[in-house]
Amino acid sequence: MNKTNIPQYLAEHGELTYRIVGVSMNPLLRQDRDLITLLRSDLAEKDENGRFHNHEVVLYKRHSDGAYVLHRIVEVREKDYVILGDNCVKREYGITDEDILGVMTSFVRDGKTIQVTDPLYKAYMELWCALEPFRGPAKLTHTGARHVQKVVKGDETPAEFAGKVGRTVGRMLMSATANSTFLRSSLRLLPEPVSKVLGLNQTNLTKEEQQQALLATGNYLVALLRSVLLDIEPPEKPANVSWNAVYTLAKRHTVDTMAYEAVRRLVKTAEAESAKEDASHEPAAAKSAAEAASLEPTENSAPELPSSQLLTAWSHRKDANVAKNLVQVSERDKLICLLTEDGIDVLPLKGSVLIDMYPSPSWRQMADLDMLIRADQNHNVRAHMERLGYTTKIFDSGKDDCYDLPPFLHVEMHRQLVPESSPLPGLSDYYVDPWRRAVAGAASDAKTGTASSQPGSANEQPAHLYHFSWDDYYLFLLAHFYRHFQVGGSGIRNVMDIHVFLQNHKQDLHEEYLAAELEKLYMTDFRTDMEARAERWFGTYEQTLVNRHREDIDYLLFSSGAYGLVSYSMDFALNRQAEEHRSKLTTGLSYLQKIVFPNYDYMMLSYPWMTGAPRASLPLLWVYRIVHRGWTSRTKIPHVFLALKRFRRGEGRNQ
Repeated sequence: MNKTNIPQYLAEHGELTYRIVGVSMNPLLRQDRDLITLLRSDLAEKDENGRFHNHEVVLYKRHSDGAYVLHRIVEVREKDYVILGDNCVKREYGITDEDILGVMTSFVRDGKTIQVTDPLYKAYMELWCALEPFRGPAKLTHTGARHVQKVVKGDETPAEFAGKVGRTVGRMLMSATANSTFLRSSLRLLPEPVSKVLGLNQTNLTKEEQQQALLATGNYLVALLRSVLLDIEPPEKPANVSWNAVYTLAKRHTVDTMAYEAVRRLVKTAEAESAKEDASHEPAAAKSAAEAASLEPTENSAPELPSSQLLTAWSHRKDANVAKNLVQVSERDKLICLLTEDGIDVLPLKGSVLIDMYPSPSWRQMADLDMLIRADQNHNVRAHMERLGYTTKIFDSGKDDCYDLPPFLHVEMHRQLVPESSPLPGLSDYYVDPWRRAVAGAASDAKTGTASSQPGSANEQPAHLYHFSWDDYYLFLLAHFYRHFQVGGSGIRNVMDIHVFLQNHKQDLHEEYLAAELEKLYMTDFRTDMEARAERWFGTYEQTLVNRHREDIDYLLFSSGAYGLVSYSMDFALNRQAEEHRSKLTTGLSYLQKIVFPNYDYMMLSYPWMTGAPRASLPLLWVYRIVHRGWTSRTKIPHVFLALKRFRRGEGRNQ
């Protein structure tokens, strides 16, 4: 049937089956071979908003040339759709509901009718749409291979080949930058992390306004946390801060349980004030006309509180966090008992120790449990963990063995404290053998005289339980914070950990030893700055003057969240590369080369199952990595090119 007759036929009959024409829907629909069935648009099932569903194949009329085209919806926008053929790389925009004539309901391939509700078709649909960013490179590779054959045969000169490849690459990059949702969605997140942190709309605020919004929200969140730590009345929310932004930022820094406690106190105070005011007012009927006339309207000074919907969501999240903490603490004690009874040396680390220092353990949220074990005992540890039902996620790779137990338990058994490949000078050498700093038994709490972070009493300590002295624990606390802050960023919780630790154990520290060790680690200034910030944020010290340097560091801390930003880690890596190269071009190329084609040792470390593979197989291993990481880390790919763009413009972190 001629396509010009299709609209008329659909209008009369409501449904149409015809043979596919064109190659734009390959590999799903093959020209002159496969049949498709269309249902008229007004008869097709739509979503709750009366819109067509994302990833549906639709027949529409193209505005530019009036042609009737069968392509797939790849994005549903507020007023229109974005359309793309399965075998195309260039998207079409501005297709409205009125332009769509029919929706594909089934197709016939090799004599078999396949409905669009078929699970295999749905799997193909999701996978093919997810692989959209790789269509351009795949087509480029295919085209390049054909041209190489022509050069070899003498049908094309090397200069012609280079020109065609250059033009093709240019078109592909322009198409990807302009059209890919995959890339455009990331542009909304980076390089400005504020919209990601607070959910702000970048089109409404300038860069400076976004930064000020983040600083205002971060400072208020810190003030809420400070009120809980000092057990004082929480401050009212400033007018330039939204409760949704506070909640979002608290979650990103994993301090939302503690922040909720401050909000709960605010609500309780407001309710008490409201009840007090109600009780102090006489009934209206008891007032005389003169008294009523003498009353003047007063400004409502009641503080702005979170909405009931937000409070409910926050409360539910707090309850889940508290339950998680209880399970984690119980699991920590169980693992210490189980492993030490089997003669395995265990040294609790980080949050597993800090949680006992907070006024309420539920206020110190933990993503995982961290323990140091001896490298030669990790097979025994694995056997115990798997008997307990844990799944081994990483083993004998990097510095940690990782274990998961649904729904939320994640345990990291550290064989090393700092990776050998750490880019920071001195850290990996300093912690090459952490066990030489280990002390037998559980650490003693100077305030109570009891053992912390271990089950049982101080007189019933497991024989194979170890701890760091409070000096060495504090050094590692700072070193861990320093490493994350320098590479990808780190946030509010780390500064609060410093404050809480010093409140509990400052009297146990030996300044001369700390100063000498921090000098070896190049962390003297970092320690001074962060201790001052911890006091300014959470202590009783009041200071109104905030200089530009402090504000910049505050911004980095607020924007990083608890675990840093991809953009910051890439900026750091590029700055490291720049130290070895003369130009930004060679720096960028070297950075890409290390990402796409890492050396043999890195491949063995990243993919332990490859251990023993001959070095000659490295190109094949690269192919596997490109395919595997291209899919599993696909959301990071645009960040790489954005980091290169920032680096070229001198806009990266620390540039």
